[in-house]
Amino acid sequence: MADMLSGIYAPAEQGERWSELVLATAGALNTARLDGATRRQRTVEQEINDLHPRFEPDLAAAEGFFTGPGSLDDLSQYFD
Repeated sequence: MADMLSGIYAPAEQGERWSELVLATAGALNTARLDGATRRQRTVEQEINDLHPRFEPDLAAAEGFFTGPGSLDDLSQYFD
């Protein structure tokens, strides 16, 4: 049980880091806009990709880990 929980903890901890990254990036963009920053307008997605270029594929992989194969019919493809 301890091994299983430690295996789940690592992706969950990474999820917390990503959550902090998204919130900090959105906050920084909002602050810059409120302060009247003249730099070009960038989306949160663009800023996050600059800070963590593999964010989207890593997030998709973590989602796949937590959601699993989806159904019993899909389970066999994970063991082929």
